[in-house]
Order: sequence, then C-alpha cells, then structure tokens
Amino acid sequence: MNPSKVIGLVALAEKPGLGEALRIMRRELSRHGLGSCVIETPDALERAIGRCGMLVTFGGDGTMLTVSSLAAMHRVPLAGVNLGRLGFMTTCSVQELPLLAYALQEGSYLTDERSMLEVVRVGGDGVAAPPRKLALNEVSLIRAQSGKMVDLDAEIDGELLNRYHADGVLVSTPTGSTAYSLSAGGASGLAHVPCRMRHPHLPAQPDQSFRGAS
Repeated sequence: MNPSKVIGLVALAEKPGLGEALRIMRRELSRHGLGSCVIETPDALERAIGRCGMLVTFGGDGTMLTVSSLAAMHRVPLAGVNLGRLGFMTTCSVQELPLLAYALQEGSYLTDERSMLEVVRVGGDGVAAPPRKLALNEVSLIRAQSGKMVDLDAEIDGELLNRYHADGVLVSTPTGSTAYSLSAGGASGLAHVPCRMRHPHLPAQPDQSFRGAS
C-alpha cells in the first residue's frame, strides 16, 4: 500500500461492539505504523476516499455492498469485518483484527477481483444521464405501479434476447447470484465465472430462453 495513504475504517451503521472493534483496529494499525481514519457517513466516504489506500468496512454484507461501488470507481481495495448477521463477504471477525492489521502492514494478503454491473439510464434522446452506478450483487428493474405488470425487452449488444411481461427483471453478477437472485428462483454461478444471470419477477409466462450465462 502507498505509505502516504491511510486505512479508511467505514462504519455506516451502529452495531453492537462497533466502538470496541474500531478501537482495537486503530490501536493495531498504529502499532504497525499505519494511519487510519473513521468514516461514518456516505458523504464523508466520498470526501475521504481519495486519501485511502484501503477501506475496511465494519458491519455486515450490506455495508460492504454500499461501499463497493465507490471503492471500485477509485480502485481502492475493500476488506470487511463482520459485525452483522450475514457474513458471506465480510469474513474477518473482531478476534482476527490484529492479524488483519499485520497483513495490511506486511502486504501479505491477496485481492479477489469480482465483476460488477454498470447501470446507465438513457433518456428518450439516446443520451446517457449521470450519475454512473456500479452494482456488485444485482440490478433490479421493478414496476413502479402496484397491480400492473410491465413489458421489458432484454438485449445484448443491440440484439433482442427476450421479451418479458412481468413485475420486473433481475440481473445479477456471479457474486450476487446466491443472494436476491437465488431467493427469486434464479440460477447461481461461481464468483469468478464471467457471466450474468437474469431472472424475471413473477412473469406472465415462464422464461423460455436460457437462464444462465449472458
């Protein structure tokens, strides 16, 4: 890690044991000569990320998902300490914080790159409207009006893949395929396989197209 950078400790939601976990992590980082800053709001994260060489989230998978888009845009590695209920991605425990601080100081860790979805909203004039959005798990297009289905065309490189008359369509990454997509009845995939999974929300007719890689 660049020695001029600090470790950003991201704590966006109050969790039991959060204060003690942050105290331990800052103490251990200081012992290894690493600077750190505590980030408690999304606005503070946007202001601080430019001086961070690594982000460590404190919470559950939801906290990591919230931070992942901005971290990816700035190409800042992301680690997670699990203080929540789900810890599929936030695998570090509070007891392992001294080991995490040591690994960051030594550079003795591996990064695991995951594919993401980029979301761009295009207006009627064909011009993409900001802001750019990235999603680590999934993107869901859902009807805006209750009790009314929507018609959606799915295309790949301008070629029609399928038409849906449904409540919406879910598109997930391999990472997200075992989350909302799986709960909705979609396919699952290995995290490093370069594919996208799509699944209609309560379609009027079953999806007849291949529901795996696309």
